[in-house]
Amino acid sequence: MHELIGDITLCILFAWVLGLLAHFFRQPLILAYLIAGFLIGPFSIGRVKSQESISIISEPGPRNDAGAGARVRLMLPAQK
Repeated sequence: MHELIGDITLCILFAWVLGLLAHFFRQPLILAYLIAGFLIGPFSIGRVKSQESISIISEPGPRNDAGAGARVRLMLPAQK
């Protein structure tokens, strides 16, 4: 768990710094965020190596598996 908190902190700080640079050079923020993710991830510098940390950080929103199933059931027609 402590590794995850450090990884999230590093990702936020790195994205913030690159976001400031992108703003200064009038580039889109999404470009800065993508570059930050590439540089920190396992394919470049490799600071974040834990597969568990990578999967948790990359999933947007809360982790609620029951909610996804409930949404799918609501879209399906009721069976008689």
